[in-house]
Amino acid sequence: FFLDEATALAAGHRPCGYCRHRDFAGFAAAWQAAQSLARRPWAREMDAVLHRERVGRSRRQVTRTMDVGQLPDGVMIRAAAGIGLLVGGRLRPWSPTGYSAAGTSLSGPVEVLTPPAIIAAISAGYRPMLHPTAPRLPQRQDQ
Repeated sequence: FFLDEATALAAGHRPCGYCRHRDFAGFAAAWQAAQSLARRPWAREMDAVLHRERVGRSRRQVTRTMDVGQLPDGVMIRAAAGIGLLVGGRLRPWSPTGYSAAGTSLSGPVEVLTPPAIIAAISAGYRPMLHPTAPRLPQRQDQ
């Protein structure tokens, strides 16, 4: 389906509650923390939010412009250098077979492909599984 989880998350999909239950539970816990919810959200509740954030009325992907310095490692972006994974303020170019080893240093505004609720979950500690060609995501400072 997708190269890796970062790609799937950018398309607005969450981990499966059946086949990836442990990852789903971690994702839901990060979502709960990010949204300051009293309880862990149900899959259908997250799906409703993700649907609104990923697809517009024209049935096209919704993206946002954000400053790269405000984004966590592990989100997918589009910049002048191309589409790819953000790690350490650098763009790791994406292809159907993996990520390029060369990373372009970025600053300023970029087009963000990953939906806001997923960005918040990643910021709250969720670490997406990445293709073997991707660099490892750094550990969060508060862990």
